[in-house]
Amino acid sequence: MDDSSVVARHVLELLEGAEKKTLPGSQLAALVKFRFPGFKPVEHGCANLREFITKHLLLPSLRCDGKGLTSFTGQTSSAGGSR
Repeated sequence: MDDSSVVARHVLELLEGAEKKTLPGSQLAALVKFRFPGFKPVEHGCANLREFITKHLLLPSLRCDGKGLTSFTGQTSSAGGSR
């Protein structure tokens, strides 16, 4: 099982490096799976990556847009953390 704080930090780095600080959820999921092939949100008490992100990233500026295929937007100038 991957450490949730390490995965959460990687998600923040991906958002920080993305143009306009936004990534489609499907792309974000593929990038997380590439870096952490064994990552399973259910092992962290979450049904999917969207729930993992909203549960483990404590950034007021992080936002999930839409339903289903979701874009995540984050202004990651603050450190953020995990529960």
